[in-house]
Amino acid sequence: MPTASLLSTFERADGRVDYVVEMNFQSPVHVGEPGIGEEATTQILRSDTWFSAITVAIRQLYGDATVQRWVNELAQAGAETLPQEAVELQAFEGIPGPFRVSSAFPVLKKNLNTGGDEPLYFLPKPMLPPPGFEGDPLIRAKWAKAVKKVRFVPISLFHQWITATDFSEEDYESLNLSRTKDLLSVGNETLIPRVSLDRETSASEYFRQGLRVYGEGSGLFFILQVTPEWQKTVETSLRWLGESGIGGKRSIGYGRFSTQWHLLQEESEVKMGELGQSGTRHGTRALTELWQLLHPSFQADGYISLSLYHPAGAETLHDWRGASVQWVDRRGWSAYGDDGQQVKRRSVRMFAEGSWFPWRPEGHMVDVTPEIWRGRRTLFRNGLCLSVPALRGGKGVAGK
Repeated sequence: MPTASLLSTFERADGRVDYVVEMNFQSPVHVGEPGIGEEATTQILRSDTWFSAITVAIRQLYGDATVQRWVNELAQAGAETLPQEAVELQAFEGIPGPFRVSSAFPVLKKNLNTGGDEPLYFLPKPMLPPPGFEGDPLIRAKWAKAVKKVRFVPISLFHQWITATDFSEEDYESLNLSRTKDLLSVGNETLIPRVSLDRETSASEYFRQGLRVYGEGSGLFFILQVTPEWQKTVETSLRWLGESGIGGKRSIGYGRFSTQWHLLQEESEVKMGELGQSGTRHGTRALTELWQLLHPSFQADGYISLSLYHPAGAETLHDWRGASVQWVDRRGWSAYGDDGQQVKRRSVRMFAEGSWFPWRPEGHMVDVTPEIWRGRRTLFRNGLCLSVPALRGGKGVAGK
């Protein structure tokens, strides 16, 4: 990775450095979603999953003292400790913290639309109508279903969306294409039959489990903002996670991956020797587009989340009537210690990726400690938000 002197030239005002990290899967991956009679698998890896996985890896590699310092620094981040007067004036930026991460979204190493080698990054559909969509009844009648069904959009369309640049017919065609030709080639979902046996009676129960298989040239990517102090620790932890796997059924080899790091910067070249083996530079145009999302030249009137977001206590004083959002419930099981005993953690509801807010969302670390652990240890889920500035091009309709 870059040297400390080189990294300092790319530091943000909050001290963090922007990276794009691509995941190349070497085996099927299972990140479950609730289902009846079958365990489906999600197409993305959410930001709270990343935080939990990295934290477990830091503990395994560096010990309890390091992971405690990591958690403490993040627990102090966000807007929780800000004075209410600052919130009422809409003037706060929040406590930066050393780390922000987006959810992991699909990426194609080869653009199927153009046939070129430029990678095609997908981002979540903003929870706003496309610019100009509501003002044209013919456009609405023709493309309403495509807009409703699409979950992810290519970065070029995402940029038009958040800069309030009206879509052309070709853009809507591309939007419809992104739902079919391109995304279907990123991670094919397969259901495999499984049987569970009751420990006492040996009675069998049939169910199906979802796996996602990524072919050559496809995978996931996420945006990572981390301070130089913690960058090497996070990089090593991700390498350990790649070898041990992420998601379910890791004991039989699922979820293994390698990573490729890209330093984001403004339209300038970084030599291979400067970045080193793990920090290569490719797809300059696509990476520049991602940099421009994080550092826009336009005056925004809101923000689109690229991660899950749980508002801190101070942020709840905002006027929420202008937000356009969607909820997602996060629940599951956690283990601690060498015994690996599974405990059901407290469920929490967060704002989903693509939600739009007329302020900069900060978020906080959410305490989801189960009652059985109270007084012994604390369990957090990552509700810190990574967002990009955006313009509202039309009147949004809030999701549920």
